[in-house]
Amino acid sequence: MSTYIEGYRKDGTIWIPEFIVSLASEVCIGCGRCFKACTQGVLNLMEEEDEDDDDSRMFMSVVCEGQCIGCKACAAACPKSCFEHAPMEK
Repeated sequence: MSTYIEGYRKDGTIWIPEFIVSLASEVCIGCGRCFKACTQGVLNLMEEEDEDDDDSRMFMSVVCEGQCIGCKACAAACPKSCFEHAPMEK
């Protein structure tokens, strides 16, 4: 018996969701692919302005971690592998 939260697929097999643990915002390029892939409103695009010059950088941030359903659609869409996921213990 698994010590992790489990779900069931339509065919009856067990699925163990993996929830967002962290997002490497320093690696993120702000493309928005993960934002579009997430149907739960977990992510939001942020802007960081550089004080030394007029440049700004866009990056994704986890704003509603509790809304994550563990589907890992964000990680599948991310071209930079910014996401870390893990199963949650019961």
